[in-house]
Amino acid sequence: MMGGECGVVDYWLHSVREQYNHHRSSLEHLPLEDQIDRMCELNVKAQVNSLCRTKILQRAWQRGQQISVHGWVYGLSDGRVKDLNCTISGLEQVETLYRIDRLQQGD
Repeated sequence: MMGGECGVVDYWLHSVREQYNHHRSSLEHLPLEDQIDRMCELNVKAQVNSLCRTKILQRAWQRGQQISVHGWVYGLSDGRVKDLNCTISGLEQVETLYRIDRLQQGD
């Protein structure tokens, strides 16, 4: 969030920096520690969505497998797990743009 270079880890941080830039206006009024906590939550939600957009998971749902992806964060300050209420349990919950059932057979 502070910018700068971190070496090879910059490749991993790119998507986090994009999230921060996207949510900057809602974060910048918070103290740094709260910004970091909120960014962790936003990153977990983004990763839940990213995972559910994969063909592997979507095909498993099409086969009738009962799979749920949950978004939780662990608070280092209090040792508590926080449910972010972003669980996805089926293909119908994935944004239409990313659903494989809208693609032609063989993709």
